[in-house]
Amino acid sequence: MGVWEGKRGMITEEMGYRSFLLRLWCVKQNGELAWRASLEDPNTGQQYFFSSSDALNEFLRQLRQDLESEMDK
Repeated sequence: MGVWEGKRGMITEEMGYRSFLLRLWCVKQNGELAWRASLEDPNTGQQYFFSSSDALNEFLRQLRQDLESEMDK
């Protein structure tokens, strides 16, 4: 357990770390199935909603770029 805690601390402090609760569900829209998603930040409770997997992927791509930029500072 101590090793995990040490690695976890290293990840959050040195690597830029974000965690989210991911929710996925499927809806019928105009007779076709469509995926919906939400992410919730467990630390702040802030929620993000996505009307497609492409929108979710774009959010995650931008988040990754932002984290990489923070690490370069």
